Amino acid sequence: MREPDGAPLDIVMLGDGALESRVAYTPQRVAAGLARRRRVLYVDPPYAARTFLKRPGMLMNGSLRAVRDGLFLLKPPVPLPNRFQHHGMFRAMARGIERHWLRRALRELGMDRFAVWVYSPYDAPLVAKLGARLVAFEYKDEISSFPTYRAPRRKLAVQRLERTLLQRADVVFAPTEVLAERKRALHPRVHVVPFAVDRDHFATARLAATEIPQDVGALPRPRVGYIGALDRYKVDFDLLTEVAGARPRYCFVLVGPIGVTDPTRASHLPRGENLVFLGERSYDLLPGYLKAFDVCIVPHCLNRYAQTNFPFKILEYLAAGRPIVATDLPALRGMGSAVRIAGSAAEFAARIDECLLAPPVNGQRPPDSCWSWEERTDRMLEILEGVEGLAGRARAGA
Repeated sequence: MREPDGAPLDIVMLGDGALESRVAYTPQRVAAGLARRRRVLYVDPPYAARTFLKRPGMLMNGSLRAVRDGLFLLKPPVPLPNRFQHHGMFRAMARGIERHWLRRALRELGMDRFAVWVYSPYDAPLVAKLGARLVAFEYKDEISSFPTYRAPRRKLAVQRLERTLLQRADVVFAPTEVLAERKRALHPRVHVVPFAVDRDHFATARLAATEIPQDVGALPRPRVGYIGALDRYKVDFDLLTEVAGARPRYCFVLVGPIGVTDPTRASHLPRGENLVFLGERSYDLLPGYLKAFDVCIVPHCLNRYAQTNFPFKILEYLAAGRPIVATDLPALRGMGSAVRIAGSAAEFAARIDECLLAPPVNGQRPPDSCWSWEERTDRMLEILEGVEGLAGRARAGA
């Protein structure tokens, strides 16, 4: 990604999650990868209301610091938690403060020529005022299908901001072909770049030396496991209850936080003698949990969100060498025998039976069958550099 004079552009990443959160999501992974080859300024998003209640001092305190070589973190002060920032007046006030701090950080770091990498449509007004040489818009999901935007007025607002951001973007990335095809009607340069996985980390589930945590190791076998967020718009709790009831001798183990992006609470979780919820566990320990599972499952809802979603836990399961059963998500239909697809609760239970009767898959499915995060980032940078070259020539000829 270079200007005509050969100097690389810096990157300002407007993240949709805190850079130093307990779990590294896509923006954090991408920022770390980009920082291997570019200077990156990561801007934390507005924080949640519960964070504000715990740390009200965040209202006044902003900060800029180096995280490591090439990667800087800006935490701008935000006047209100993000639950209030769907309202125009509050959003304008928050974005004005964020823009002031961001410009100050850019001056301090000497970043006068930069590209913006963005995830949220709510950042469209900020992007419009930054003067970036290039804008990259990366989708993780179909944004307007999130339960946050269920109300018609809010959905229309986010769709309007999304279209504004697409008009400003020079390049768009999407993780699935289904989602990319939808967006190609709105933008001429939409590239499919599938999600990635920390192959080396999750492949340790295949090793004899990897220890199985005591809490899951004490549970009876066979163990049917799920790792991921337990949100009602993602996980089909009714399906899970029916499958667990149909297979009372199987132990269904779910590992992950409750209500990450929707108001799911522990009281919403299904109940059953063979359903075990262990809660959130450290990322470092997840290979041990995967090793403990005889079958891994993706019991996701078949709703509007699922039509374009790719659950990248599938890649973690694959790297760990686990057999997989999933609901009929469009993004998984091209994965062949790597994932057993089920269209009903009875079929889901039958597919689990098949996995338990089949020969072990450990060692049969190489962990390098999907991209690492470094390879994914390199591919996006390659695309971005091509777009930047076109933009640079256009400016030179203007």
